[in-house]
Amino acid sequence: MFINRGNAFFLSDNSPDEFVYRPTADHVLCRDSNGNPTAIYGEDHWDFNPYRLSSKKIRVLSFGDFVKCDDEVFRSKLSEEAKFILYLLMHFSASGYLGRLSASTLVQYFFQLRSMARFCVSSLDNDLAQGISLFDLLSNSAYLRSYLGRKDVAKNQLKQTSALLTALNQIDIDVLGFESCPKKLFNFERLEDRQHPVIPPRIYIAIMNHYESLIEDVYPHREKIKALICDLKDPLNGITESRQRARAGVRSGYYHPDMSNLIEDHGLEELLYDKFKIYSASRSSLARFLKRIQFLVKYVIHIYTGMRHEECARTYYGCLGNELVSEPVLDDSGAILDSARMVSIVSTHTKFTGFKKEDTWLAPDSVVKAVKLAESIVEGIAHVWGVKPENCPLLINVSILKHNIKPKFTATEFRNNLARGGDALLTSPDFRITKDDLVHLQYTDPDREFSQEELFKEGEFWPLTSHQFRRSLAFYAANSGFVSMRTVSHQFKHLAQMMAKYYSRNNHNFLSIFGRWDDRKKIKINPMSHIAHDFQMAVPVAAVDQLFDDVFESEATLMGGTGSYLEKLKGRVQKGEISVLSAKDTTIKMAEKGEIAYRNTLLGGCTKVGPCNDFLLGDITACLSCPGAIIREDRLLSQLSKAEADMETFPEASVEHQIAKMEVTKLTDFRDKKLIKVLEKADA
Repeated sequence: MFINRGNAFFLSDNSPDEFVYRPTADHVLCRDSNGNPTAIYGEDHWDFNPYRLSSKKIRVLSFGDFVKCDDEVFRSKLSEEAKFILYLLMHFSASGYLGRLSASTLVQYFFQLRSMARFCVSSLDNDLAQGISLFDLLSNSAYLRSYLGRKDVAKNQLKQTSALLTALNQIDIDVLGFESCPKKLFNFERLEDRQHPVIPPRIYIAIMNHYESLIEDVYPHREKIKALICDLKDPLNGITESRQRARAGVRSGYYHPDMSNLIEDHGLEELLYDKFKIYSASRSSLARFLKRIQFLVKYVIHIYTGMRHEECARTYYGCLGNELVSEPVLDDSGAILDSARMVSIVSTHTKFTGFKKEDTWLAPDSVVKAVKLAESIVEGIAHVWGVKPENCPLLINVSILKHNIKPKFTATEFRNNLARGGDALLTSPDFRITKDDLVHLQYTDPDREFSQEELFKEGEFWPLTSHQFRRSLAFYAANSGFVSMRTVSHQFKHLAQMMAKYYSRNNHNFLSIFGRWDDRKKIKINPMSHIAHDFQMAVPVAAVDQLFDDVFESEATLMGGTGSYLEKLKGRVQKGEISVLSAKDTTIKMAEKGEIAYRNTLLGGCTKVGPCNDFLLGDITACLSCPGAIIREDRLLSQLSKAEADMETFPEASVEHQIAKMEVTKLTDFRDKKLIKVLEKADA
C-alpha cells in the first residue's frame, strides 16, 4: 500500500526511496521484504507485489511492450509519460477509505493509460492531430471526448477515466506539468451520449446560404442604419406626433420627424418595409428589426467559427483583427520578393486591451461582414447614449432604444424558436426535415436512433440551436467530401482550407495566432476548448470518404494487399449484395478505432496505420509488396511510363539510370504478375 510519507514514522530499509519531483532512472519505487528493489523508475518492469493487500498476485507493469508503434521515439515518449503519471499517483492520489492508493488500483491505472496510449498511436495517421501524447489527451477535452466516444469503448474504461481524472485533478499543475481536464466536463454516469447532432448536409447548406444571403442584403445599408440610430439621440425623434405633444408639449409646425420620416430620409424603405416586413414604423419596430439583424450576425458567426453561445455573448466591439502568419521575404537590397501574409481573426477580447486574454478564431469574409454590420449598430447606440463603442458588447441589447433612462449595456438575448418557424424571414421551407436528411443524420451517428426522437420527425423544422454549429463545422470542414462541394459557398470552401492549414495540431503558427494569455504564467498557452481540436478529431471520417471515392467512383482495377480485398468488396456492391453506405459505416468505425487509415499515393492509396518511411522517402515500389497498399491499374501504368521516360534521360552507366531501371523492373514485374492475372479472371 502506498502511504503518506509525512506520517511514515515506521519506514525501514524495505521502504522505497523518498519522493522527488523528477525521479532519476535508479529511483526505487518498491522493495521486497529483503530490501531488494522490485520496481525501479528507469526499468521496463515494475513489480508491486510486495505491497499488494490481496493474497492473489497482481500483474507486473511492463513498459517495454506498453504500446506497439513503429515510431520508437513516440513509443518511448508515451511510455515515459505513463511512468511519470503513475509515479505521481503513487504519492498524491488520495483514494480509498484511508486516503491511500492500493497497488491493485495502480495496476488498473496502468492499463487505462495503455488504452489511452493506443488511441494516441492511432492519431499518427491523422495529419491534423498527429502526435497526440498522453499529456495532450488528458489535458484537452476535445481529444478526450474523441477517445471516450469510440464505438468500442467499454464501461469500465469510462469508470477508470473518471477515477483517473479525479486523481489527477488533486495534483498541482506545476508538479504534474499540465492542467488535466476537469471531470465535470464529462457526464460519465450518462449511459447514452446525447451530444448535439451534426446538422444534415442539405439543411446545413440551406441555413448557410439563407443567412449569408440576408447579410449580403443588409450589409450595403449599414451606414444608413447607423445614421438612423444616431438620429434617435434626440428623445423626440422617431415617436408619433401625439406622443410628442403628450411628452413635451410640442405644437403643430414644430414636430420632430417620426420613425416613418426617418426611414424615408435615410433611404431604408425597401429594406425595412419590403424585405423585413416592418408594417408599423416606431422605435419598437426598429428595435425588432435591429434584433433580427443581430440574430443573423450571431448565426453567421456560429456557422463559420464554431463559437459557443457564451463566447459569442461576451464578444465586444473591436473584436476583429489581423494576425501575421508569415514574414515578408526580402532580397539583399531590401526589396520585397514575397509580401507578408495575414489572416483575419475574431476574438472575445477587444483590440484595445493590448494582448489576448481570450480565445480567437479564423474569420472568413462572411464573418468580417457580419461583425462590421453589428459594429455599425453599436456605433449608433453608443452615440445615442454618449458612451465609447469599445465598452459595448458586439450584440448590444437594442431594446434600450425604446427607453429614455440610461440602461445597462448588456448583450441581446434571443428566443430559441426564431429559426424553427418562429420568424418567417429567419426560417425557410428548406429547414424542414426530409427522409434523406434522416439517412444522412444516421450516418453521422450510427448508434443513435434519431427517427425515434420527437425532435427529428420528418416534415418538422430542424430543431436548430447555436451549439450544433460547432460540431457541424468541425465535421463538414474536415469531411468536405461528405457534402457536394459544388453546392457549398466559396466562403465555406475557403474556410475549410484555412482550418486545415492553421488548425492542424503541429502548425507552428497556432499558438501565436490562437493562443490564450495566462496571467499567472505570463505566457501564451494552448486554448484547450478551441474548435481546432474538434476539427482535428473529425479527420478520420474524411480519410474514409476519400478512400471510398477512390474505390467506388473509379473504374480502375484495384490490386495490392488491401486493393484486392476492396476490388472484391466493389464487386459485391455492384451485384447488390451489400450497400455502399453499410460498407462505409463499417470502415468509419474501423478508422475511429485506429484499425485503418488512408492516404493517397502515386500508385493509388495506402491503408497502413502509423507512419510510413517509404512514403516519406518517395519509394513508390515499396507499395507493391505492402499489405496495406491499394494499387490502381491506371496509376501503375502511368508511373511505369514515367519511370521508363526518366530512365532514357540518364546515361546508361550512371547511378541514376540504374536506380530508374530497378524501378522499371519492379513495376513491370508487378504488372505482368498481378494485372495480367486480374485481366484473365475478368475474361473468364
